[in-house]
Amino acid sequence: VGRKTLSISVERDITERRKAEDELRFRAALLDNATDSIHALEIDGKLIYVNETVVRTTGYSRTELLGKGISILDSPPGASLVSSRIKQLLKEGSARFNTLRIRKDGTSFPVEVYARVMELGGRNIIVAVDRDITERESAELDMRESYEIQGILNAMLQHSLTPLPLQQKLADHLATLFSIPWLAVESKGAVFLVTGRTLTLTVQQGLAPALLVSCAKIPFGKCLCGRAAESGQIVTSTGIGPDHEIVYEGMTPHGHYCAPIIAAGATLGVLNLYLKEGTGIIGKRQVFIKAVMDILAADILHARVEEQFAHSQKMEAIGHMAGGVAHDFNNILTAIMGFANFLSAALPAGDPKCDDVDQIIKAAERAAALTQQLLAFSRKQVVQLSVLNLDQVVPEVIKMVRRMIAKDIEFKTFLNSAPANVLANQGQLGQVLINLAVNARDAMPNGGKLTFETAQVELDENYATNHPGVSPGRYVMLAVSDTGQGMSPEVVQRIYEPFFTTKEQGKGTGLGLSTVYGIVRQSGGSIFVYSEPGKGTTFKIYLPRVAEKSDEKPAEKPSLSSCRGTETILLVEDDEFVRKFVYRVLLQNGYSVLEAATPREAIALCELQKDIHLMITDIVMPQMNGYELSKVMASIIPRMKVIFMSGYTDSAITHHNILEPGMGLLEKPLKAETILLKVREILEARPQ
Repeated sequence: VGRKTLSISVERDITERRKAEDELRFRAALLDNATDSIHALEIDGKLIYVNETVVRTTGYSRTELLGKGISILDSPPGASLVSSRIKQLLKEGSARFNTLRIRKDGTSFPVEVYARVMELGGRNIIVAVDRDITERESAELDMRESYEIQGILNAMLQHSLTPLPLQQKLADHLATLFSIPWLAVESKGAVFLVTGRTLTLTVQQGLAPALLVSCAKIPFGKCLCGRAAESGQIVTSTGIGPDHEIVYEGMTPHGHYCAPIIAAGATLGVLNLYLKEGTGIIGKRQVFIKAVMDILAADILHARVEEQFAHSQKMEAIGHMAGGVAHDFNNILTAIMGFANFLSAALPAGDPKCDDVDQIIKAAERAAALTQQLLAFSRKQVVQLSVLNLDQVVPEVIKMVRRMIAKDIEFKTFLNSAPANVLANQGQLGQVLINLAVNARDAMPNGGKLTFETAQVELDENYATNHPGVSPGRYVMLAVSDTGQGMSPEVVQRIYEPFFTTKEQGKGTGLGLSTVYGIVRQSGGSIFVYSEPGKGTTFKIYLPRVAEKSDEKPAEKPSLSSCRGTETILLVEDDEFVRKFVYRVLLQNGYSVLEAATPREAIALCELQKDIHLMITDIVMPQMNGYELSKVMASIIPRMKVIFMSGYTDSAITHHNILEPGMGLLEKPLKAETILLKVREILEARPQ
């Protein structure tokens, strides 16, 4: 039987499978061409699917991603979206949030994630869809910046409407610019105003002391700011190059942005900003600065109109105001503090001593009016403060000052403020001392003595009440004295005016003392000047002490009961307020007191009554000064002792050879305690 071959074939209909595969390929193609990134992952965060968009946007291949944890795409690495959202996803089934994705090259980009739990083959998986929101966030950031810029400009415009001096407005605008983080400028710069063909430094913050002299007046065309003024165009530099003509010791790398302030085609000034090294002002920042320039221009024009409208009246008012800074101002303070002390005990209604209240009110009104006027010159800058000991700061500044001062000027230092500290800016204190020292140098062309002093003092509540911005407490006094030409009362009246100077053209900026005054006021302190032609000048600065350590005990005040006496005292003072106050203090403590308003009256009293133990006399008086009066009195009553009253410091008076054995000094403003202590000290001293 022959063999036969049997073939059996099995056919299966795969139409449905091919349809399903085609559908899967279609869906995969749809997913791969989606603009959003799509991931599928296990509940534990392991990736089981990524579409082509994930590969394209992250730089990873599918092989590098599949089987890896989703944390490979999270920024920072390891902060898996699943680990942070798993509970929410399992509980709610879906979640929407924003996060950062990280690319293979380490760069990141923001995404909005929509994640959902789905069932596949009897198990739960997570499908996450990422939408790149870089452009959206950029648009939102742009909108926020625009809103912030407009808010800043609106605030500056509003501030321009306030009734403040131009310098104060410019200084405040400068401080506003320094407070904007995205502007990328350092916290220092300046505003210059145009005078003829010269830029004059008007306000500044953070400039090195050397720049206050070298940049006080800049000719058109010199350095970057001078070029901006001359061309009317913005001049910038990203570092220190050949265009940076003004250099100084300790200068660090920086850039400049010098923008001219222009109105009606005329350059009014220049805004100078310090750029952080390698940065610049471009795009929106430049548009913002242009708007700021328009605000500054409007402020300058408005100030010029005001100045032209009331220049004579304004200058007259300032002249009367500033006169109180010297001798008269301290006399007023003495009256305020003295009469206020008389109110320490309660007075019943109708008591005749109520007249003292009226005296205090009159003196306080005078002092308050002067103080309020002076405050118009103050400039509040944003500075870094630190705890400083003036006994350490002053010698360091003196080292610098010595290089600027001729050898025929002798330096003297009397540093007695330790361990007291103050809260201030060391650079600004350096500015104060340098400005005062340079003024003193110019006042001593033929040589002389320059004295720096520090001491601990106390300003009481009466002083603080009548001086807005000053609190009662312990202070550190910083004094700078010279034996130079001195100043007349008329000059003293104007010394704090910006741009006022008695020096030859080109020799003085007129900004030194204005800057000193502003720094002292900003540091919470007070400054007073005492000067007389031919007798030199003393500047006294009072800065608040930093609170002592908890174990530091305040010094006990001496008992006034131990300072009483019965001796006869001649009081010579031309200021009625001061004379009344000192007279009451002495009379209430047992002394017999003779009053004289002028040196001639004092001489006449001495010739009538030879039994006078002590004379207390002001130094600056009409007819003759106190020192000359003491010489006349010595020929009439040889054994009579003398106490001078003055705004000068003890050391400055000594350098003028005024104080001799048997003489003492009371520094103004006067207080009852210091008067009585000094009287007993001199009366009980051994006869010379």
